[in-house]
Amino acid sequence: LLTIQEQVMACIDTSVSFVIPADFDFLKRSGRLTPLAAKIGGMIRIVPVLTQTTDKTRITPFTVKRSCKKAISAIIEHFKNIGVGENHLISIGHAGVFEQALEAQKQILEHFPQTETEVLQLSPSLITHGGPSCITIHAIHK
Repeated sequence: LLTIQEQVMACIDTSVSFVIPADFDFLKRSGRLTPLAAKIGGMIRIVPVLTQTTDKTRITPFTVKRSCKKAISAIIEHFKNIGVGENHLISIGHAGVFEQALEAQKQILEHFPQTETEVLQLSPSLITHGGPSCITIHAIHK
């Protein structure tokens, strides 16, 4: 029988998380982007995707796409590559963009129809990482 600490550590070890920020200015203010990179990114309307480092202590760039749908597709491909499936829970979090989160869930379920998914409102402490209107996508082994 696993202790609570062992169960939590197993969840951390098997989880993967992504943030799709909606605001380059927020990334600039938080120091994740330089002012020049934020200005250029906002002008050409690219969609950054951030993820956790392998040690789960920091957030780092994962990819940049031309649309939110393509950003979610990149996350889906990564999930496929690491073996996410019906033994996982995929959570879609949102910072006040419920309809966009539902669209992300629909896109994910097209590729993972047997996987349990949920859509959650993000807490203010989590929104500090991605900013207002961000989307987060997490997969964790059940």
